[in-house]
Order: sequence, then C-alpha cells, then structure tokens
Amino acid sequence: MIISKSFHHGWYYWFRYDHDKLAAHESEHYASELLGFFSTIECCPHLHFGQEPRASSLRLPRRYVHRVRHPLTKFTMYGNDVYRERYRTAHSRVEMFLLEHDIETVAVEIPVWLEEDETELVGFDAPLTGHIDVLRLTDKIEVWDYKPNAERERYASTQVYWYVLMLAKRLGLSLDDFRAGYFDEEVCYLVTL
Repeated sequence: MIISKSFHHGWYYWFRYDHDKLAAHESEHYASELLGFFSTIECCPHLHFGQEPRASSLRLPRRYVHRVRHPLTKFTMYGNDVYRERYRTAHSRVEMFLLEHDIETVAVEIPVWLEEDETELVGFDAPLTGHIDVLRLTDKIEVWDYKPNAERERYASTQVYWYVLMLAKRLGLSLDDFRAGYFDEEVCYLVTL
C-alpha cells in the first residue's frame, strides 16, 4: 500500500512510501527505523524548507564517484516510456515507476534536514534541507538522486552525500549503513561516503 503526503516546501513535493514493502523487508532493523521516521514526517520543520541552504544548491568540492552498471538505468528508461501519459515530469515518471515496480524502492521525495545546531558542526549557520528522490532498501539504505544528463553533473555527488548525512542523523545511524549515488537512463554513479 503506497502512502502519500504532500508538502509545500517552496513548491509541492509528493512524499510517498510503500508501507507493505517496508513491513515485509528482511532487514527488519532498517525497515522499522524508516517506518518510525515516516510515521512522524508530517512534523518535520516545514519552515526550514523555504530557506537556504538546500543540499541541491551546494557548490562544494565533488566527492569521489565511480560508474557502475545498475538496474536503475533500465527502470528509468522504462519509467519515462511507460508513464509518459500518466505523469508530466520525468522525475515523477521515474520515481513512481520505481516505487510501483522495483521491489527495493521503498520511498520517494523524502524530506530530510539538519537543524541549525546540527549544522554548526559542519560549518553552516542555518538549517540544511533537501528531498531524497529515491530510497531503496537492500543490504543497506540506498539514497539515489535522478539526474537527467548524469554524465555532466558536477555537484550531484555532494548533494547525495548531504542527503545521506541528514537521513543518518534523523535515523540515528552510521554512514556505514548507507549507499548513495545518482543516475539517469544511461549511467549510474556510486558516491564514496
């Protein structure tokens, strides 16, 4: 069962997750952590999301990335084709196709944040926010960002790195519990955390 919640965070984001996939997942620890977080996500600090900085706007040095073969590229190609009439944007087509057809995708457009006192430790003087495009659950929690023209991306690695830091903080987990990257229909890059 897919549960949807919309948030007006500058514009509308449709946070969605598949409760049944999470409840049935082998990795009970990660699944229960995520279900707990998702059940309280409506109480996220909405005002922070209308301010800078946002993880997607950071222009910080790139993280190390390496190109990998990954099923996300095929799913992206199929999603853009199959859901062309159902959804207007490529992001919506890809995210919903993954959520509905990939057994490892458990959520899309997840709001994440660091409070102001949490960002002081990393050199910011304001809260940091973002929305994770795709969250997959395998042997780790996987944070993915859909980037059309991923080959040319300069800052996507930094963006997903901060997404992982924010989600790890919200869940009380270590970076070792995560995998992250970005992708389009042709390429997929893993980011070293």
